[in-house]
Amino acid sequence: MVFVPPPLITHDRDFRATGDYINSLRDQDSHPAAWKEPKLVSASQKVKPNIDHRPVSDFLAANQLPKVEGQQKRLKVKTEYTADLPPVTISLVKCVQLPQRAIEPDEFARIQPTYLTGYSGNSHERAHYRRAVNAYASQLEREILERMQNVTSSMIAEAIYTDEFQEMCRTNNAREDLELFFAESASNDQLYYVYSKLWTAIDFGFVMDNNVRPNAQEEQVRKYVRQIIKWGFGFAAADYFNLCIQRTGIPVYFSDDEGSDDETLDSHTLVNEEHERWEDHDAVKYDHDQARSMYKGGWRQFVTNWKMATYPHGNLNAVSKDAGCLPATEMFDLGSNREKRALLSKRQNRSG
Repeated sequence: MVFVPPPLITHDRDFRATGDYINSLRDQDSHPAAWKEPKLVSASQKVKPNIDHRPVSDFLAANQLPKVEGQQKRLKVKTEYTADLPPVTISLVKCVQLPQRAIEPDEFARIQPTYLTGYSGNSHERAHYRRAVNAYASQLEREILERMQNVTSSMIAEAIYTDEFQEMCRTNNAREDLELFFAESASNDQLYYVYSKLWTAIDFGFVMDNNVRPNAQEEQVRKYVRQIIKWGFGFAAADYFNLCIQRTGIPVYFSDDEGSDDETLDSHTLVNEEHERWEDHDAVKYDHDQARSMYKGGWRQFVTNWKMATYPHGNLNAVSKDAGCLPATEMFDLGSNREKRALLSKRQNRSG
């Protein structure tokens, strides 16, 4: 069955109900849609001009991933996933996670440690390795989506009552306009926060530098990866609003009888038409139980859409299929860096 997303809200009372809903969720503990104001750090210091470009493909080509020291034949999948996989493998998983969202079977062969090539494809060793990689990728996804939820909720709370946002939801291209709104409104600080777990592997400074690279191939990488970061967030944020947050307002009716204190929150209650009036300004409620139920179903679809990594612009397809072009950081392979520093130090001591 094909999933059909709900239509975007258009009525004034719906925007008020959605605004009440999103603001009521701030700093809650018991609701699945609860969110906190994100603690942002300035990303401007992370962006420097003319950063050297070292593609991740250099690490994929080398594929000399050492066995973890002291590790037995089989990897142990624990809570501390970083203890179960070589650091460079974790960096490679992060690079696949950004554009592709899911570790496809053929990606395992590219990022597996060299010592595993001696085992058959169906061996316990390889199965255990795949399980460890998937466990770490799932943990990484949860952390990214939790931060995305905080940033998107904060943006919705700020924009929901504005004429610009409401008119956007009423246009014929409302969904596309929402994606554009979230993609263009997200600051570098917010994007750094959302994808913070990835920046130890992928060079944020290279991607978000506004200066055009003199090398045409490097410039294409910078531009496309930047678009994936921005449009990936914009698409997900629009999905989150559409599937999980927007609410339909329930009219609240009051009696005009001065001597009557009777009022009802049930829009289906019959009231004498002579004394009925509609309070259009603030007489709006939403169904709390329905909101919680719809959020759970919407979240499941949201995660499904996220894993599919469907980008709204066709020119992103090429880079989204090749994590090897991403710019690697100096921290990408800490073990290799330590060896290089030790070798350099040894050479300097000899020359001294």
